[in-house]
Amino acid sequence: MQNKNFKSHTTKKRYDTVIIGSGFGGSVTACRLAPYLKDALCVLERGKRYHMGEFPRDFFKPKDWWWCNEGIDGWTGLFE
Repeated sequence: MQNKNFKSHTTKKRYDTVIIGSGFGGSVTACRLAPYLKDALCVLERGKRYHMGEFPRDFFKPKDWWWCNEGIDGWTGLFE
């Protein structure tokens, strides 16, 4: 189910609230604030973008947890 109000890659010069990290705490906070802040909420996440069905779910396939970011030395993982 896709949220009709979701805007991907929309950048503004100013936000009322910025949440850093979309982990459990950041996601819940963003979800609770979104109805009140409308377009004034920004959630920053530096990790890899996962599309539906791509998130690694098999604990015994650790190679699926890693990716290489261009311009950064080495590999980055799901768990740092």
